[in-house]
Amino acid sequence: MNGEPVGAGGQRQGTSGIGASQPTAIEASWRRCHDVHRLSRHGRRSRKARRPDGPVIDQVIPVARAWAAKLACPAGVLVVADGDGCVAAVFGDPADVAVARAHELAEGYDWSEDHRGTNEIGTALVDGSAVVTGTQHWRADLAEFAGVGVAVSDPDGPVSCAVVALCVHRQACPSGTFNRLCACVREVCARLRVERVHETAVLLAALHEARSHTARSAAVLDRTGVLLASEARDGDEDWLAAALDQPAGSALVRLADRSVALAPVRHDGRFVGALLTAIADDGESGVEHAPVTRVAGTHGGHVLLVAPAEIRLAHAEDKTVWLHTDRGMLRALDHTLTKVAGRLAPHGFVRVHRGCVVNLHRVREIAPTFRGGVVLVLDGPDRETVPVSRRCAVNVRHALGVLT
Repeated sequence: MNGEPVGAGGQRQGTSGIGASQPTAIEASWRRCHDVHRLSRHGRRSRKARRPDGPVIDQVIPVARAWAAKLACPAGVLVVADGDGCVAAVFGDPADVAVARAHELAEGYDWSEDHRGTNEIGTALVDGSAVVTGTQHWRADLAEFAGVGVAVSDPDGPVSCAVVALCVHRQACPSGTFNRLCACVREVCARLRVERVHETAVLLAALHEARSHTARSAAVLDRTGVLLASEARDGDEDWLAAALDQPAGSALVRLADRSVALAPVRHDGRFVGALLTAIADDGESGVEHAPVTRVAGTHGGHVLLVAPAEIRLAHAEDKTVWLHTDRGMLRALDHTLTKVAGRLAPHGFVRVHRGCVVNLHRVREIAPTFRGGVVLVLDGPDRETVPVSRRCAVNVRHALGVLT
């Protein structure tokens, strides 16, 4: 991996200048917006989504800040977004930043292509890079902008984990912007590769430490849940294969004649992976029947472990389960709501309709609807409202202690 932007289908994008092969790329993006995302060209403005964070963004922002002066142009801002298209930082003259904010080009807003249509941020995440001018934007309210975006390749896999973009209001992007952005991204990718080397060393040290204190089998997984290294006793190969097939959010899982402990490994306060350790089922641990204390979700290609108390609700969308957490929206590793609901049930989660379970500890209000139903108002930053189906209403009221 050399840090250069990767185009659709894994092809490297050319860096000869702005606009190369753009009509075809823009047409493909517009087809996605119309046929796949089904977006209106006159879409309404969006609420602030969340505050992006994570180790990748921590590495990208300092580099982008240093490059902001080199990329500066009148009426332009340099934007950093995470792998989901959520804006993490905006650099530029205060007046230009204010103009960008008026168009929701500000921290916390979702600029993914499936949410805001063809644009230099979200489309770059899909294609590796994007040059979008004026009316090439899908949304009509963005026609006054021109922009160039280059995605940051994730060192852990063939996906984009961030994007750096220059957005200009009522002017054209300066010549050479694309090449300078590519240089910025190459510097970011170099830093990420160095950081991954350090994280790998930390994980291998954790494995060595675990094996030096016990004769049990152990393994370490990287932040994406991929096996990095293992040390299994004779006859434990089947145990290891079964352990790796378990949901990564399990703090303790049972496998035949033994249990498996899963502990997060941190480096400089950041989650870098997990340590799996076998526990013989002879009562020595005294905790083999402990309930799940963490649930795993993915964000920007990384696995995050969250406590059930941090989750407000989980809902199913097609074949994906989304966790609404205090750290933003995460994609659950479990692919069915039934499995997620079963894991969360001991922690006060109740199904409120066919496609959603809610943490009753996070309910702050029960509001009636005009049709005689009820909705639950949660305590998150946006005070989410969740409808309760008539079939589930009695059970929910009973669980909340308000059955009448």
